[in-house]
Amino acid sequence: MQIDVKQLSTEQIDAMIEALALERSSRNDPIKDVEAGTSVQATMNPIWKAEVVGGAPNLGFSLQNRGKGWTHFVFNRQSLADLTAYFTRILLGGYLETGAPETEKQSRVAPITSAGSNRVN
Repeated sequence: MQIDVKQLSTEQIDAMIEALALERSSRNDPIKDVEAGTSVQATMNPIWKAEVVGGAPNLGFSLQNRGKGWTHFVFNRQSLADLTAYFTRILLGGYLETGAPETEKQSRVAPITSAGSNRVN
């Protein structure tokens, strides 16, 4: 199937992205992990929103990607605590300070991955 995406409206593209994301989330095959050092497209300093949802302690967190739209997440207390500890360690540990070469700064803090359910609602 060949689709000329340049002929689609913004609304049609948004609907297609949503439909593809829903279909992908319904499949059981794993999502390929991103290996350290792999070049990926990333949004720098994205627009984000955060709010308590479904009653405390669940945090709703949304990130905006210019190409993919809003992506929404809900973190439970444990995931929120883990992220808070990680971000605090990076901020207070000076890992974001200027001066050190990028590779040195990156090697001083190991990435973390949650064991979240990854369930889509």
